[in-house]
Amino acid sequence: MARDTGTVDTIANFAPRGSTNLVMVGTNILPQDEIHLHPPGPSVVEYDHFRVTNTVGNVIYLDRETDGPHYAGEEIQVVSVDMDVIGSLASPVIYEYVPRDNQLMHIHALHLVFSGAAEPDLTSFGTAPGLVNGLHFRLWRPEGRYDTYWTPFRNNADFELAGFQFVKETKVGAAWFCHIDLIIPDDMNSIILIDGRAGRNFRL
Repeated sequence: MARDTGTVDTIANFAPRGSTNLVMVGTNILPQDEIHLHPPGPSVVEYDHFRVTNTVGNVIYLDRETDGPHYAGEEIQVVSVDMDVIGSLASPVIYEYVPRDNQLMHIHALHLVFSGAAEPDLTSFGTAPGLVNGLHFRLWRPEGRYDTYWTPFRNNADFELAGFQFVKETKVGAAWFCHIDLIIPDDMNSIILIDGRAGRNFRL
């Protein structure tokens, strides 16, 4: 899962399947950026993010081959997996997983790992202080609505009340670690279904 950083650029030329570089309109994308392709129409939604290994002018070089062709006019979005950020009700921080447009996925388990300098307890959010507004797990639908799972999680006690398991590890050096886990019952009424055929994605 990753969040949109707000930096975008656009593909300038057609790139066939198996390409390891893309010609861009601008020069907004930098080496070591992680990027996500948002193709319209016939293009392939890639399985994972790419890391940009180098740039020369408006050409970006990728850490692997593309799964499918990509066309002029497609948007490239710079993303980040760093979750050490602060959101608010006015400006929530959203991380999402986007399946391929023909992919049907089921989430059977959720596993969150936290690390920090403070010893975690049930009043903490992971190893951080408890949140004011909280965290949501949501299924986004393209018709403009959400399916929201559970109430907002503001601390580790909220996770435990919802059936998650909170496990604190022994301190390693200067860092504490804890895990928040949920195994979802293996039936169609419980698992979280992400239907890429309907344009849905999973958000945190």
